[in-house]
Amino acid sequence: MNRICITQVLKFLINLFWIDEDQIINFEHPETFFKKDWIISLYKYKDKTIKTAIWQMKYRSNRHISKIFGQKMAEKLVKNKLENYTLVPIPIHWRRRLERGFNQSDWLCLEIIKVFPKIKFKKVLKRVIYSKKQSWNNKLMRLKNTHSVFKIKNKFKKEIIGNNFLLIDDVVTTGATLKEARQELLIHGASSVRALTIAC
Repeated sequence: MNRICITQVLKFLINLFWIDEDQIINFEHPETFFKKDWIISLYKYKDKTIKTAIWQMKYRSNRHISKIFGQKMAEKLVKNKLENYTLVPIPIHWRRRLERGFNQSDWLCLEIIKVFPKIKFKKVLKRVIYSKKQSWNNKLMRLKNTHSVFKIKNKFKKEIIGNNFLLIDDVVTTGATLKEARQELLIHGASSVRALTIAC
């Protein structure tokens, strides 16, 4: 009896959180969403299809979903004339990488440069403070937890001055994480820092 119940629960969860990839490919996103004037997003996170797909990519290691999103981000990048920006994935702490095994922002960058190989991609930032998952925090805690969590890697410090950077992440909510990363780049002499995310 217990096995039957477990099987039913698993089937329910698969139907709830698994998504047909064609839904993402064909999902309409004619509008560009802006947050704080420098953050561009493809979709609204409240859309169930998008929310489920991001969950599948981030917590079920679905690399193919990142490929679809990466291609769509590449299209948006060109549309907004950001080809001369260097892609910078929002880093996760090394402990989080050990837990998850990957950084979805790295995946997105790699898919973007498959479409446009000439675009630069550099992991210039590192996360120096480990904190619990942001999705579990309220707005005040998110703002607190992102304070001074990013640092420029020493080997890249000279390359920041006078260059343009495009932060890549999956979801932006308060914008606190992206703001902190942007500030670190600007402090070290970046000319312009913008951000591109899947959803907001």
